Amino acid sequence: MVKKEYREVSAKLTWQAVYPDRTINQYEKDGRQNSYAKLNREDMTAFNLINEKGEVVVNVPLGENRSLFYRMRVALLVASHCRERVWIVGWRKTDGSMRIWVVDSKGNVKTYRNFKENSQWLYAPEFSVFEEV
Repeated sequence: MVKKEYREVSAKLTWQAVYPDRTINQYEKDGRQNSYAKLNREDMTAFNLINEKGEVVVNVPLGENRSLFYRMRVALLVASHCRERVWIVGWRKTDGSMRIWVVDSKGNVKTYRNFKENSQWLYAPEFSVFEEV
């Protein structure tokens, strides 16, 4: 039996955590991957999504009691054997206000103020303990 591989049809993005004294990239120069779950969110001043040219496509400013969230959602398109990724990143505050950036598979960026429950991509995530406000 031949295993069918899914062809990636998404923009190639990585994250970057910015602190007052340093920056942590998703991948080190030697290829090792840093863990998003292990990031210190208390001192983080910004969280960026970077394209393959090294350009910042989304800058999420933090501070002011903003809690960071980040998700990469994946759809497998069975008929075309493609994998499509969408990135959702943003902040939210205890007063319920939030800002959400969505980067689609082509690299287009849209900004929203709320999640949309009946959306393919923009439904609210289950927030982990370190993402609570």
